[in-house]
Amino acid sequence: MLLGDCKLWLDFHLVQLFFVCLPSLDVYLVAQYARHEMKKMDAVSELPSSN
Repeated sequence: MLLGDCKLWLDFHLVQLFFVCLPSLDVYLVAQYARHEMKKMDAVSELPSSN
């Protein structure tokens, strides 16, 4: 029974760790998306205009 409790304890803490890391992961993913979009906008703004 002690081994089963240990597994439950480990699973519970892994779930907690996952939820603690979610906000940081979200911030990282949004920053990567914004970086990609900024590079696209810079590339478009550097194109010669056809005036």
